[in-house]
Amino acid sequence: MNIKQTHKYRWEVDSESDPHWGYEVVHKKDGSWYCNCESYKWRTSECKHISAVKAFEASDTIEKRNIALIQAHMDKKEGFTYYNPLYRNLTTANTLKTHQYVVATKTIYATELPCKLGTGGFDWSLLNCKECHIGGWYNEDRAMYEIEVVELFNSLNLALAHAQKHKQAYIWDNNNQKALSVDVLTKLNQLESLKKHEEAGMEYCRSLYPELLTDTAKNACVALFDTHCKEIKALNRRIELLKRDGGVY
Repeated sequence: MNIKQTHKYRWEVDSESDPHWGYEVVHKKDGSWYCNCESYKWRTSECKHISAVKAFEASDTIEKRNIALIQAHMDKKEGFTYYNPLYRNLTTANTLKTHQYVVATKTIYATELPCKLGTGGFDWSLLNCKECHIGGWYNEDRAMYEIEVVELFNSLNLALAHAQKHKQAYIWDNNNQKALSVDVLTKLNQLESLKKHEEAGMEYCRSLYPELLTDTAKNACVALFDTHCKEIKALNRRIELLKRDGGVY
């Protein structure tokens, strides 16, 4: 997130969800901190904007500031996605607002929490991916915080193909702020394909029926039509349950 100091004790912090919106962080004379975001308003505890400003002020170089900001995300087990992480002040940039799906290509750092990042140990292989996006998230299944090189997509089908290629278990949905299971999406595609096959068979029965002359042929066509109907209903039910249980809705 972009941070701009407007006064000795005031800062403007860009919103991560709306590029046209920002929040004001104030360091009061009594030493306390204030932010006008909803999180601080209702919880009256330190929000991520205050944490970001503290990290920003405590650091004296871009690299140190970026490390401190990532550290703040890790401490709160928050996810993030940033562009060009090493050589500029971290920002979500407008590209993130126009891409719905985030897919990792490789993990460049993974650690159990709590963990304190040091400037000496934070290079990893980031030096080799200076013109890319990186993303971080807390993997509850492994109890690890992971930082990865990521790609952004507007199409779920393209995101799924990329995830399958790089053997990823999840796709991050920016719009709905949740992880989508690659396994569930793959099974859904298979079921949708079967459904289209059954629908095509049903249409074929419809096209044949007026041309059939014998009662035997008509009965066989009707029986096949009924079979397609039952199969489509069963597939629709399986698709509905898989979406619900897989958290795709």
